[in-house]
Amino acid sequence: MPTIGIGRNLEDKGITEKEALMLLENDIQECLEDLKTIFNKFDMLPESAQRVLVDMRFNLGHEGFRKFKNMIQAVKQQDFHSAAREMRDSLWYHQVGKRADHLTKMMEDSSETNL
Repeated sequence: MPTIGIGRNLEDKGITEKEALMLLENDIQECLEDLKTIFNKFDMLPESAQRVLVDMRFNLGHEGFRKFKNMIQAVKQQDFHSAAREMRDSLWYHQVGKRADHLTKMMEDSSETNL
């Protein structure tokens, strides 16, 4: 039987929406803290780029996100078109489908908000 926390039976009791949102908030905070170790000026990036990076880090995890070395380097150089190209040129892009297409467009649009 799957459990969470300190032995809560997910099949029997589960979690409330409020508890799920608390877990999500904690996970997002963890992603933000991690991203700030990768991108020294994370808070200075356009909001759309920040959102893309948080989404990717959340879904790919600590190690998976770091495999996007060329995308990370492009973002550090604020070359959001190259970052989007690197996103498209990945297995992740083809596995994720429409969400990946949306995130890639958001990354490209970061160039326009950063002029």
